[in-house]
Amino acid sequence: MVIRRAYDESANSAALKARNRLGMIYLNAGRLGEAEEQFRLSVKTQPNDWGYSSLGETYLRRGDTGSAERAFHSATSLNPNNSQAHFKLGALYLSQGRRAEAMREYQAGLKSDPQNRDAVAAVGKLSSRVRAQ
Repeated sequence: MVIRRAYDESANSAALKARNRLGMIYLNAGRLGEAEEQFRLSVKTQPNDWGYSSLGETYLRRGDTGSAERAFHSATSLNPNNSQAHFKLGALYLSQGRRAEAMREYQAGLKSDPQNRDAVAAVGKLSSRVRAQ
């Protein structure tokens, strides 16, 4: 029974990684419908931050900011150290003029990835805008 459970967990993990990788191939090729399908199946198999973060990116490329926001939140809830999900959420908020929320997400992402140049630059810009007001 223990061996069977370990096998099942290993098979699920491999399927999850394969779906996420295939989804990324589709996403990078601009095949958004197929990418979305793979990421949805990934998070359905087992909720995972990579799948949700990639699903958020897929929604962003479609212009569905509400779904993207929910997906990025799911990713950061599952893994608060997912800096990319925090950075993507910060960029989304910034594009909507939600500066305080953008700053919060960029800073959360910088906790686990303090060398991220884009996030450091965004925080610098946001800080200078706040000082200018």
